[in-house]
Amino acid sequence: MQIRDMKANDVEAVARLWWLSWHGAHADILPVEVVRQRMLECFAARAEPLVGSTRITLSADDAQGFYTVRGNQVFLLFVALAFWRQGLGRYLLCDAEAALARRSYRVAWLGCYRGEQHRRQFL
Repeated sequence: MQIRDMKANDVEAVARLWWLSWHGAHADILPVEVVRQRMLECFAARAEPLVGSTRITLSADDAQGFYTVRGNQVFLLFVALAFWRQGLGRYLLCDAEAALARRSYRVAWLGCYRGEQHRRQFL
């Protein structure tokens, strides 16, 4: 498995992965109105500024997973549904921890929504 920095030409793949994974992870814990408002276009607009602070794993041209670091926080961590429970989240998180350590952070954090206890298993 290879991981690299996100490039401008990865925006579409990251947005699609983020949209699908977000719905898979949040549809059952957030109000229906919130879930309905989260359309692909919303994620595409938010994915573009992630270039420069995001690392991704790819197979062919499809993003498998990604994370974004802001300060000492793993701000975003998403894995394609096809790769859930296969260790990719842990792999990405280990890479994020190493990136934060290189920036001399001694404490890092990752926030999760309430109701995501079963999603915290890979942590």
